[in-house]
Amino acid sequence: MSAASAGARIVEKGLVSDRIVIDTLIQKYSDHLPLYRQRRDAGARGGHRDQPGDDGRLGDAGGRAAAALGCGIKRELVAGAYLQADETPVAVQLHDGNGANHQAYLWQVRSAQSEHGV
Repeated sequence: MSAASAGARIVEKGLVSDRIVIDTLIQKYSDHLPLYRQRRDAGARGGHRDQPGDDGRLGDAGGRAAAALGCGIKRELVAGAYLQADETPVAVQLHDGNGANHQAYLWQVRSAQSEHGV
């Protein structure tokens, strides 16, 4: 008797569950909650058993998930006849606590057939 394989995970051999990665992405991009606040709030609630130890690892897990999702979205975008793109500059607060901001950008890309952007 043998056990079935666990299947692919967003972060292979990682301590972060797929559920934590998905929740992190939803809170970051839909609820506009930065990673450091998510860590702080998780700590106040006692944290998750598999919550990563720092924002870098949490961000890396989110980046891996975005890359996995991006492959399918990219195929959909390039299948269109043309692409529309928008670059929006935004000020982002630095983590050092001195109140300074740096210039960052948001990019929106859409094909004629696409319902969602990247």
